[in-house]
Amino acid sequence: MTIALIDEYPVLRLGLAQLLSSRFADLEVKEYESVAGFIRDHQGEEPELIALGLNGLGQEENLSLLSALKRRFRAAPILVFDERVEAMHALSYLKAGALGYVAKSDDLARLEEAIGEALSGKRYIVKEVFFEAILEEQAPGNLVLTQGENRVANYLIKGMKTKSIARLLDRSTSTISTYKSRIFKKYNVGNVIELKEKMKPQTGRSYAF
Repeated sequence: MTIALIDEYPVLRLGLAQLLSSRFADLEVKEYESVAGFIRDHQGEEPELIALGLNGLGQEENLSLLSALKRRFRAAPILVFDERVEAMHALSYLKAGALGYVAKSDDLARLEEAIGEALSGKRYIVKEVFFEAILEEQAPGNLVLTQGENRVANYLIKGMKTKSIARLLDRSTSTISTYKSRIFKKYNVGNVIELKEKMKPQTGRSYAF
C-alpha cells in the first residue's frame, strides 16, 4: 500500500510518516514538498491515499491544489490536513474532492481514524465541524448572523482589526476576512461605521450551534 504525503514542512512529514508506518502494515510512504512536485515526480499506479497538508494559503489557492490533484489522480482518495479546521471551508474542500478534513494538531487517535476511514473510501469530518459547516453554508442568504459571524461582527464594531481578531479567535486572517465580507454583504454596508449603526438594534442575534 502506498500513501503520498504532501507538505512543505519536512518535520511534519517525518512525524506523520512514522505514525503511518507504525499503524499500517506493508505501507510505503512517499514524501513530497508540493503538489506540483508530486504531480511531476510520481510514477506508476495511483497511491491508495493522498495526504495533503495545507500551510497558510487562502481557500481559493487550496481549492486549486485539490482540483489539480483530482484531475491527475482521479481514483485516489484525498485527506486534507489543515493548520486548523475551519468549518466555513470544510464543505468546500469536500465538494472539491477531499474525502476527509482534519487538523494537523488533532490527537493521534483522530488522525488514525481519519486515515482508516479514507482508505476505506468513507468521508471523515468531525461531527461538530460538519454541523457548523452546514449552518455556515445556509447563512449567507439570511440577515441573521451565524455564531461565528456574530463574534467577528462584535469585535469589528469594537474597533478591532482583522489580524487582531484572527489571533484572538485562533483563526487565519483569510477566514476572518471572509467572515467580514459576508457580514458586510448581509447588512449591505461598506465599512465598520455603517455596520455599527445597522447592528445597534440587533446586536447579539445569532444562530446557536
